[in-house]
Amino acid sequence: MKLVASFLLITLALCFYDADATACPEYVKEANIFILGTETQLRVSLAKFNAPPEAVEAKILVKRCVDKMDKADRERFAEVLVISFLFYIEPLFGYAVSDKISL
Repeated sequence: MKLVASFLLITLALCFYDADATACPEYVKEANIFILGTETQLRVSLAKFNAPPEAVEAKILVKRCVDKMDKADRERFAEVLVISFLFYIEPLFGYAVSDKISL
């Protein structure tokens, strides 16, 4: 069993070595709406996914809890998300993270 698992991991490493972990720009936008946007903006954003009403309401309930956080803390969370995204796209577009944001 250990030999099969090792062989499987080596095969996966060789076949999928070029996979990357870049964040989808649309995901970053959606996450920022969730963290910093209004409830109305979130509802509009979720409408394009045709999610069941129960799922939308569940996300709205979580959004209300996030909205209770201090605005500065929410901005820090959003900043970390954007910085992480820029670290992933920097090799693709060839600009330094420090050129795009000020810390």
